[in-house]
Amino acid sequence: MKNIWRNVTCIAIIVAVILPVLLLVLQSLGKWTFPDMLPDWNLEVTIEYLTSDALLRPLSNGLVLAAIVTILSLVLGFFPAKYIGTMNFRGKRILEILIIIPALTPGIAVVFGMRSVFIDLNIYQSYLALVLGQITFALPYMILSLSSVFRNYDTSLESQSETLGVDKINTLLHVTIPAVKPGIAVGCMYTFIVSWSMYLLTSIYAPRGFQTLVTYLFPLFNSGLVSDQIVAILSIAYFMPSVFVLWISSRLMGSNKLYSRGGL
Repeated sequence: MKNIWRNVTCIAIIVAVILPVLLLVLQSLGKWTFPDMLPDWNLEVTIEYLTSDALLRPLSNGLVLAAIVTILSLVLGFFPAKYIGTMNFRGKRILEILIIIPALTPGIAVVFGMRSVFIDLNIYQSYLALVLGQITFALPYMILSLSSVFRNYDTSLESQSETLGVDKINTLLHVTIPAVKPGIAVGCMYTFIVSWSMYLLTSIYAPRGFQTLVTYLFPLFNSGLVSDQIVAILSIAYFMPSVFVLWISSRLMGSNKLYSRGGL
């Protein structure tokens, strides 16, 4: 009986996830009006819009920005996460709470709070301000994801490699990083998704004329000037990068034995 209910639950979850996506894909392939069972196929519109500069430019801007924010967050957060995860010191719990505060604080408060600082630094509405602002929100996810893996990290591995004559850079590349690969994968996934979906900060701090897909989508949807087919195409283009990053992260986590022993 338990197996039957488990199978029914799995099927219900699969249907609940796949059915809306399937309907969205069908909607993107042509005009679909009630009571037609299938859309009136118009693939020329789909192909033309997928290859248009109106979509590709904000899409590429968002991907490049999210990649930069992810890489910088990894570089900035790796060693603080290692210290927090491997060391025990007074005030550790307080430090962890302080790190996560930017992610828990209402975004509008942080965005407008940093605005005056960037104006004083003369970098407001610049690419630098945009990257720094996004890192403020993304870095806590990176540090917490990595530090949770470092709690199970055996630091004696580094001591052994140094005893064998391996320098610190090679120890980092061939010992430390492979051991915490699940944390890196999870941290990069969260950081990418945070940057990719950030609307308020991007729309305020971005240079004039700079758009990511999210800042392009919302005003376009609210205008009501686009067809349902275009809305479906843009919606698919919006969530596919996140799905791709999620798939890569799951592959990296599944290929690491440390993760299966409870790294996270």
